[in-house]
Amino acid sequence: MAGGVRRYFQIATFRIALAVLAILVAIRALHVVRSDGPVWLLASILASGAAASLIWPLVVPARNRAMSVYSLGHAFFLAGMFLLPPGALVLTIAFAISLAGLVHGARAYRTVFQLSSSMLVFAGFALVFALGPRPSDFMFQPGPRAGLELLIGASALVAILIVRSVALRLELGEKAPHWGAFQGPAIFEAVLSLVFSVSITVMVRIHLALVTVVIAEMGTIWWFLQRYYAFASGARPVRRAARARAPRQPARATAGAPGGFERRSARQTLRRTEPPRPATEPDGSEPDSADETWAAERKRRLP
Repeated sequence: MAGGVRRYFQIATFRIALAVLAILVAIRALHVVRSDGPVWLLASILASGAAASLIWPLVVPARNRAMSVYSLGHAFFLAGMFLLPPGALVLTIAFAISLAGLVHGARAYRTVFQLSSSMLVFAGFALVFALGPRPSDFMFQPGPRAGLELLIGASALVAILIVRSVALRLELGEKAPHWGAFQGPAIFEAVLSLVFSVSITVMVRIHLALVTVVIAEMGTIWWFLQRYYAFASGARPVRRAARARAPRQPARATAGAPGGFERRSARQTLRRTEPPRPATEPDGSEPDSADETWAAERKRRLP
């Protein structure tokens, strides 16, 4: 009982502290004033794309009749770190996660945790590294700056996984996974988000209309995976019904035998054709060999 109360207190303290830090970061980001020009159209596009990715994630059939779910909402948040001022980024994150939580009917504490962790990480990184749109963004960037932005995005995703790992440890205790949130599906989701965020950033820096190309790619992938999921889910009952209707083959039937007949060896056939051996001789003695057994049987059957 004491252990459960202590764990509950630790979880509540961690979530409250995370929410307070996120609120402080959001307030600081909203008070940053920059002459970045009209960015609200881009902010609305990124917010709508992130909300759609959180509401309709990628569902991929996995092994043992399981399903892997990959959400690409973080790709839009990563792109917003470099394309939006911190205040617009905070509003984008708040809109996308809140709308997804309302649509899915998620519990309030889970929605608050997602809001807190995302704002603290993405908006915090944008404030610390002074990220945002720059007048020279329309030009091709040098290799060192592009590599630095890639490392900053990867660091933000690792920070998100670290926060989730701490939350898992506090919730599950000793039953938590050894590597926390650093599991295969989560790492693959982070890599996908990083790749798509780079595509969004490059396309927007060339021209804002080119962001529709990346959104169309995501929509095509989602549509294909939904079709494949429907096909895989519908094929399993059909296979079970076909197995139930199929006639049972002989236990020792071979694939090469026509009609599923049993292929027997000559020794098995000889054993089936030879008459049964008597346990004793007519005079009550034990038979000595197979010939003697055969002779004894013939004598017994003759009148």
